[in-house]
Amino acid sequence: MRGRRSLVGIAALLLATLAGAGPPAQAPSLDEIANTGINGIGELGFVQLRDGVYEGAPYVAGGAARPMVSLLRELSVHGDLDGAAGEERALLLSSTTGGSGERIYLAAFGRGADGQIRNIASVLVGDRVKLRALAIDSPLLVLDVVETAPGEAACCGTRLARRSYRLEDATLQLVGNETRGRLSLAAISGIEWTLVEHNAEALAEGIRAPTLRISEGQAAGFSGCNNFHARLQEPAAGEIRLEPTTMISTRMACEESRSALESGYLADLSAINRYTFLQGRLVLGWQRGESSGRLTFRR
Repeated sequence: MRGRRSLVGIAALLLATLAGAGPPAQAPSLDEIANTGINGIGELGFVQLRDGVYEGAPYVAGGAARPMVSLLRELSVHGDLDGAAGEERALLLSSTTGGSGERIYLAAFGRGADGQIRNIASVLVGDRVKLRALAIDSPLLVLDVVETAPGEAACCGTRLARRSYRLEDATLQLVGNETRGRLSLAAISGIEWTLVEHNAEALAEGIRAPTLRISEGQAAGFSGCNNFHARLQEPAAGEIRLEPTTMISTRMACEESRSALESGYLADLSAINRYTFLQGRLVLGWQRGESSGRLTFRR
């Protein structure tokens, strides 16, 4: 009888423990992180975000220059980064001081035992690096960037690099830094890019967005109503030209709104002269006389 009581007691204790443990903690959401505190942001140290932004006092009373930190929402991953129960989220932040520099930080967030969000670690990635992709290759965080090589202007780096970070002892440790060549059309080829902004304006909801796919010196895609393809040139790293005389398109009739989208897209695509990355998105800049703008695509 005593043995049976002992077994019953052990079973009850086990059930209570399991019930108290609950499911593993979910990774914090972007909206939650947008209003939390972050440590390790350069000389600022700790900053408190409000709606994804920290805005410090002006350096000079009445001046415009001031420190700012912004949450970069377009590149974010979540998963198990530390081997413990529950998930973490990793994302990037931009820190500016009013000049031309822009320091990029990688940060990891999780939840404490009380469920509250905590910034586990933050680390400087670099100044004015362009962000191509962020992924988890468990247990590592893998960040693809375009950075400045020796002899290049700080604004206009062309070296491709892959940084690998491990979350360990509440720090993000750089465990790999691999140079992966130079910026070229190969870095944006073989991907179905979908237009999300045309000259800084988001596309209207409910429409089929234009696309772009680059392969072997050719551009092709859906232009809003028809399909097209044309030849490309790459005069130098980060530069791109579409040869308008090689443009071939199908001739399907479209409703007015789709025709307007298509004509604007193809006109600006025919005038592209440069490309870069912004939070993992492809940005094609165009120039036509005194007019200029940009086409922004997501993967």
